[in-house]
Amino acid sequence: MLNFYTELKPFTDFIDFTCPELYRQAPSDWLVVITDVRGSTDAIKAGHYKCVNMAGATTIVALANVLGTTDFPFVFGGDGATALVPCERRAEIERVLSAARAHANEAFGLKLVTGLIEHSEFIAAGTPISVARFLLPGGPSIAFFSGEGLSSAEKWVKSGRGVIAEHAHHDETDAIKGLSCRWAPLKSARGAMLSILVRPCEKGEQALATLHRLLAEIETIVDLEAPEANPIKIRQLSAERIWRAARAEARIQGQHHFFLAICKIAAEMILVRILCILKFKFANTDTSRYIDSLPAHSDFRKFDETLRMVIDCSPEMQTAIRALLERERAAGTIYFGLHASPTALMTCFLRRLEDGGHVHFVDGNDGGYAMAAVELKAQIAGKF
Repeated sequence: MLNFYTELKPFTDFIDFTCPELYRQAPSDWLVVITDVRGSTDAIKAGHYKCVNMAGATTIVALANVLGTTDFPFVFGGDGATALVPCERRAEIERVLSAARAHANEAFGLKLVTGLIEHSEFIAAGTPISVARFLLPGGPSIAFFSGEGLSSAEKWVKSGRGVIAEHAHHDETDAIKGLSCRWAPLKSARGAMLSILVRPCEKGEQALATLHRLLAEIETIVDLEAPEANPIKIRQLSAERIWRAARAEARIQGQHHFFLAICKIAAEMILVRILCILKFKFANTDTSRYIDSLPAHSDFRKFDETLRMVIDCSPEMQTAIRALLERERAAGTIYFGLHASPTALMTCFLRRLEDGGHVHFVDGNDGGYAMAAVELKAQIAGKF
């Protein structure tokens, strides 16, 4: 049952994620899902980051399709994802995760390492996972995770613990239905899209207190609530080239009739463009309203033991943010990673155009979170 998540008291002010009372420990019998694109750094350096992004999002989409909702705890990390799911659906979940892994491999030649571990194992190890629910305007929500469980999960899965076996997936074209990347890279209006990772050195409530103080200081540099900080700006949105977007989407969906699938997706894109130009409502679907809601339905700010943000920054803002984070690191309170790019990428999961039926995963281009993580991990390892 998904009641655990849907019954959490939601919050709407981003900085409130630092309030410990909003978190609730996940049920012991729920399953922790961890996926990671192996060799993502090399793929990024070879110019395949959009493929890495789409492969990383397959987990969330596959789970949402089999559960029939996006109202479950998940977070998109750029080259992978994390989620918590009810144990009674384990057989179906293993099947669609295996299908998603196969799609990523067949479409892009990427290895999606996929693990599934009971939360009770993390509780026994003293690293339980707690969840809070951040309500986005318009209905959808995204989960914020506190505790040390996700760090443990990542280490365990990389060592081979909990990695799911191969499953037969003779016809799983619906496993990742709704995953798309039909928008061109989002151009910065200020200078750069800055991908930010911040991991507190302390644990528990002390970690949240550090992030609360740090965010207050970042707010003096960048107004995080201002539309200009959001990577998605309606007036600057432009569609990806039809053939390129249709080809990538058909590949990741593993369509048997590849050319026909491309034609179908391309026709859908052309129809949507026409409807947007004419501002036409079809079958109670308002495409203009859908596009207007994109910024509010994005996950450009989130927390999964690590604060993750992609924000539009001027050069002066970037300099000030780095100086602030360097100062905090020198004081021994945090580790961090930054990566700047002229654009950001938006990968979309669309179940329906209305209300909360769509959510959009944002990452910096040219590596984004994955490249920022290189700096973060080097700091943790004491390499600089």
